[in-house]
Amino acid sequence: MLSKITVFINILMLLVFFSAFFVFANPQIDLNKNNPFIFQPLQASQPTIFEEVVNVQPIPILMYHSIANYSEIDPKDPNPKLAHGLRIPPLILNNQLKLLKDKGYNTIKFEDLGNYIQFKKPLPSKPIIISFDDSWADNTIAYNKLKELGMVGSFGVVSGFMNQPGRLTSDQVKEFSDNGMEITSHTVSHPNLTIVAPASLKNELLNSKKSLETVIGKEVNTLIYPTGAYNDAVINTAKLIGYQFGASTKAYSGTQDLKKPFELTRIRVECNVGFSIREDSCANLGGSFFTQL
Repeated sequence: MLSKITVFINILMLLVFFSAFFVFANPQIDLNKNNPFIFQPLQASQPTIFEEVVNVQPIPILMYHSIANYSEIDPKDPNPKLAHGLRIPPLILNNQLKLLKDKGYNTIKFEDLGNYIQFKKPLPSKPIIISFDDSWADNTIAYNKLKELGMVGSFGVVSGFMNQPGRLTSDQVKEFSDNGMEITSHTVSHPNLTIVAPASLKNELLNSKKSLETVIGKEVNTLIYPTGAYNDAVINTAKLIGYQFGASTKAYSGTQDLKKPFELTRIRVECNVGFSIREDSCANLGGSFFTQL
């Protein structure tokens, strides 16, 4: 009997020896990992903090188009609407962005609104969205200035216009997105969505979304209505396709109703003073918004 006990003890000692040798010969092994005989410490639970979603908030959305000097306008410019109003000189844009920063505004994306509404992720103080419509090639000026100032912008891209003369290229659109800017859909061909056939409406919204998502490798969740036109059919189609927001050209009145995410309003920034404009000043610039800052 004694010999059996002695044999058992010797075997046990050998097992302990080989186990210790195996562990110390393999220092990468975690002694505590997956060991059923060692209780793992419990992770301290983190309290979940939910900020209350306030559905009506002062969130101005600025609406820009082309960024270029009026002295550069071709007298035969075929787009008088762009020449008279929808072009902002770079120096003025620069001054406006600096003013916003000095006044404590924090640029956000439409995506941030989605995170706020869906996941109650708090918004920064004095949030503002800076949007650019029509994907003009000179929007690179805005992109570079925003990057320089540590700000973000949302660029509404007409997917069918990419790589055309005077418009952003697909490579530029991807660069914008890769460097923190937001890309939004401005449809495939920029029609009035309220008067197109249902099939065309679906094509304009779906194919622009897919094309842009293929270019940037990210979700596109905001639709910018061409000419600002929309109705219930446009909103319902946008919802079915997967958009979360729709932005119009209706004038911002001081607050956004986030219960109506497809009817967001904006502040049009324009220069309606013709070809005599100076490159350092502009009338009717964003209505009274900037003068009241």
